Amino acid sequence: MQDYKLPSPMSWGVYLRRRRLDAAALIRTRELNTYRELVQFCAEQNVTPPSEREVAVHFVMPVVSRPEPRSVDVVPRQPRKKPIEDEGDKMSTPVGEREDSSKM
Repeated sequence: MQDYKLPSPMSWGVYLRRRRLDAAALIRTRELNTYRELVQFCAEQNVTPPSEREVAVHFVMPVVSRPEPRSVDVVPRQPRKKPIEDEGDKMSTPVGEREDSSKM
């Protein structure tokens, strides 16, 4: 009885060309989240996995939470009080009937 030999693994580039895919599409459609998952997938498909550097840009990096900014006690500002100018009834008097202050 002869031992069955597995065929040699297919290269990553050939696998992608045969499937008419690119690395980003394969990672997205197979919902691979880490390089380890990609290596496992390649082992199941008998494909030589790419280097981690080659495909690292296609994996979503975890979001690092930033510390919340410190709250500063904010004192509400009082609105400025503008001095009220006494203009008399200038606004209620028609323009032609106003007395010119320079004539006085």
